[in-house]
Amino acid sequence: MSREDAADANGKVVGGKAWGRGIKLPTIEAGTPGSLLHVKFNPYVTFFSAAVIWSFIAYTLSERWQSYKEYQIWFHWVTDEWTWLYVASQNIWIIVLLYLLCVPQYRNLKLGLEDDEPEFSRLQWFSMLFCCGVAVGLWFFGVAEPLWHFHGWGDPRWTDDAWNQNERANHALMVTYFQWGLHGWVPYVVIGALLSLMCYRRGLPMTMRSCFFPLWGKGIEGWRGDVVDVLAITCTLFGVCTSLGLGVRQLNMGLLRLDKGRYAGKDRYGGEYDAADPPRKAQCTSGYFTVSPCTKGRLGIDYDVRTQCVIIAFVTLLATCSVLVGLRRGIAMLSYVSFVLGMVLVTSVLFMGDTMYILDAITTSFGYYVWFLPKIAWETDAWARLGADHTWSSNGNGQAGVVVQGKHGAPDGRGAGESWMHNWTIFYWGWWISWAPFVGTFIARISKGRTLGEFIVFTLILPTLYCIYWMGIFGAEGLRMQYEWGHRHTYGECGFAPTNAPLSTRMATATAAKHNQAYRTNLYCFRTEDILFDQLGSYGSVGLSYALTAWAWVGLLLYFITSSDSGSFTIDMIAANGDRNPPKIQTVLWSCTEGLAAIALVKGAGGNEDRSLKSLQAVAVVAGLPFTFVLMYMIHALWIACKEECGELDENRKNFRTSCVPTTYGGFSTLCGDAARLAEAALFPWRPLRRVLVATRNPHATSYSILAAGIFYLAVTLLALCPIEANLRMISGAWYLAFGGIVAYSRYCVRFFLNIEHGDFLTDACIGVLFYPLALVQHEKELALAADGADARVVDAEEAKDVEELEKAV
Repeated sequence: MSREDAADANGKVVGGKAWGRGIKLPTIEAGTPGSLLHVKFNPYVTFFSAAVIWSFIAYTLSERWQSYKEYQIWFHWVTDEWTWLYVASQNIWIIVLLYLLCVPQYRNLKLGLEDDEPEFSRLQWFSMLFCCGVAVGLWFFGVAEPLWHFHGWGDPRWTDDAWNQNERANHALMVTYFQWGLHGWVPYVVIGALLSLMCYRRGLPMTMRSCFFPLWGKGIEGWRGDVVDVLAITCTLFGVCTSLGLGVRQLNMGLLRLDKGRYAGKDRYGGEYDAADPPRKAQCTSGYFTVSPCTKGRLGIDYDVRTQCVIIAFVTLLATCSVLVGLRRGIAMLSYVSFVLGMVLVTSVLFMGDTMYILDAITTSFGYYVWFLPKIAWETDAWARLGADHTWSSNGNGQAGVVVQGKHGAPDGRGAGESWMHNWTIFYWGWWISWAPFVGTFIARISKGRTLGEFIVFTLILPTLYCIYWMGIFGAEGLRMQYEWGHRHTYGECGFAPTNAPLSTRMATATAAKHNQAYRTNLYCFRTEDILFDQLGSYGSVGLSYALTAWAWVGLLLYFITSSDSGSFTIDMIAANGDRNPPKIQTVLWSCTEGLAAIALVKGAGGNEDRSLKSLQAVAVVAGLPFTFVLMYMIHALWIACKEECGELDENRKNFRTSCVPTTYGGFSTLCGDAARLAEAALFPWRPLRRVLVATRNPHATSYSILAAGIFYLAVTLLALCPIEANLRMISGAWYLAFGGIVAYSRYCVRFFLNIEHGDFLTDACIGVLFYPLALVQHEKELALAADGADARVVDAEEAKDVEELEKAV
C-alpha cells in the first residue's frame, strides 16, 4: 500500500482534524500546540477516568481499614471464581500469535506503509519495550522468587515428600520462568500488534478503542469506545501503582542499607538504637533475622510508609521531568541506560558466581520449562482449591483478614495448598494484564515500520529469553547459596558465616581468586526487599558490597522511573484521543495522579507496609479481570484484521445497518421509541423470533418459535421457584443458554439471508445470550430495511437443501 493509496482510503493522513476511515472523536483543545499551556483531550474519557481514579484515591485514604477489607474480599472473589478464565485466556492468545508468526502472509505484514522506516534502532526499541514491560519486578523477584518456590512458600503442589531437593530446585526455576515468560508478555503483544495495524495501516487514533475497529467499525466513536478507553486508563494506573508499591519497598530498603553501611548482618554507621525508641528499633529485624549491631545510620533513614511515600513523590518528580524532555531524549535514553545497567549487573553476577554451574542450571531448567509448559500452562489447582470458602474475620485486636473456612483440598492432606494459585500465578496474570493497556499502547507507539513477525519475536520471544537469562542467573545463585548453607546448617537457622575465617576476598594468586563468595547466609530468612542486596553483598568485602548495592539501587530507580514515565505518557496519549505527542501539561497532571494513587495504596490499610502490599496485589488482580474480557475480543479483532490486511476478507464487506446496542449517547433515546417492541421481545420472544424466521424463509419457523417459547418460559418458571429449591436457578440458567442459542441461530439466518458477511457464530451466541430483546428487534429492523428483498440472498434449490440439513444438525 502506498502513502497516496492510504490517504485516499483513510480520508486524511493522521495529523488532520479527521482520523483514518472517517473516525471523529470529541476533542477539547486550547492554547498553542507545543506550548506548556496547550491542552487537548477527550472530555468524556478524561473526566470519567479522573472521576474513577480520584474517587478511588479519596476512598482509600479516608477509609483505610474498610478499603483494605474491600480490596481483599474482591481479590479472593476474583481468584475463586475466575481462575479458569485467567489461565485459559493466556493460552488462547499465545496459540493465535504463534500461528500468525508461522504463516508467511501474516508474518510479513508491515506495521505501517510501504516506505515507513522504524523510528528507533532494534537495541533502543528492545530496551524501551523491555524496561517498560517488566519495570521493577525483575529486581524485586529475581533472587527471591526461586527461593520461595524451592522452600515451598504458599504450599505449592511440588512439596510432596517424593520430590528431592534437586528436583525442587529445577522446578523452582521452571515455575519462575513460566510466570515471567510467554504468558506474561502475551497481553502486551496482542494489544501492541493490533493497535499498530490499526494506527499505522489505517490511520486510526492510538487509543484502545481503535483495537475494536475490525469488530465495531465506526461504532468506536461512541460511548463503547469511551468505556474501553476509560477502562484502559484506570487499569493502567492501578497496574503501575502495583509496581510502584513493590519497587518503593526495595528502594527504601536499599537506601536504609546504604545509610547504615549494612554488611553480613551488621550495621557500621551511626549509633545504636536504644530501648526508648522501639518503633525504629523494630527495623533491625529482617524476616526471621535480627541485625546486630543495628544502628541509626548517618541520615536516620527509616523503613516505613512515610519514607516510601517520600520516595514515590521523588520518583514521580523525576518521571515527570523525563516525560517533559520528550520521548526520544527522555524516555528512550533513560530506558537505554536502565537496560545497560541491568544487563551489565546480571552478567557480572554470572561471572562472579559459579559460572559453569549457572549455565548448567539455566540449560536444565530451560529444557524443563519447554517440556513442562503444556502441563503447567493449563494448571488451575482445581482440586487443591476445592471447598475453600474465603470470609473476612477479625478478632477485635487489630488482627483482621481473609480466612479459609470449611474442609478443602485433598482428603489425604497432600498436594498444593488452596492459596498458592491466587498468591502466585493469578496475581501475576492479573498484574501483567493490568499493565497490558499501557505497555501495549507504548510498544505500538515505538514500533512503526516493523513487520508483524518481527514485532512478535521482539515482544514475545526475546523478552521471554531475557527474563530466563536474568531469573536463571540470579535464581541459580540464590539456590547455590541455599545449598551451601544447607550443607553446614539447617534451614531453620538464620545468620551469616564467612566462607573463610577470617573473612577475606583477596586473590590467592596472581591469576586466581581464592573464592568467589565472601560469606554464606540463609537468604530464605530475610524479607524480600533484603534478599537481592544480601546476595550481591556476598561477592566481596564491605567496599565492593557497598558499590554493588548502590549499583543495584540506581538500576532499580531507573527502571522505576522508566515504568512511571511510560505509564503517564501512555495515559495522556489515550486521554488526548491518540495524539502521539500529547500536551505536556496533561502529562504532568496524569503523572501526579499516578503518584498520588500509589501513595494512597501505600498509606492505606492502616499504614502497615505488609497490608499495603496485599492491597497493591489485590487492586492489580481485580483491575485485570475486566480487561481479560476486553483482550478476548481483541484477539478476535487481531485475527480479523490480519485477514483483512492480507486480502482474505474484504474490509468493506456487508455489515448490519443497525446496531444491537446503541453506539452513541444519543442513541439510547431511540430505545424509547422501540419500547413496545422491546417489551414484546423481552416477555414474548417467540413472537418476533417467528416473524424473523418466516421472513428469512426458514421452513421450520413455527417449530423453532414453539421450542423457544417452551424453553424460555421453563427457564422463567424454574427461576421463580428457586426460593423453594435453590439449585433450580442453576437449571434455569442452563435452559436460558439453550434459548439464547436459538436466538443466535435466528441471527445467523438473518446474516445468511441478507448476505451479511460481518459476524460469526461466537458473536451471534454472545449477543443472543446477553441482549436477546435488543437482538430480536434489530433483526426485524434489518429485514425491514432490506427493501422488499432487494438485498436478500436468492436461495436456489441446492442451497435450500443445504440450509435444511444444517437446521436438522442444529
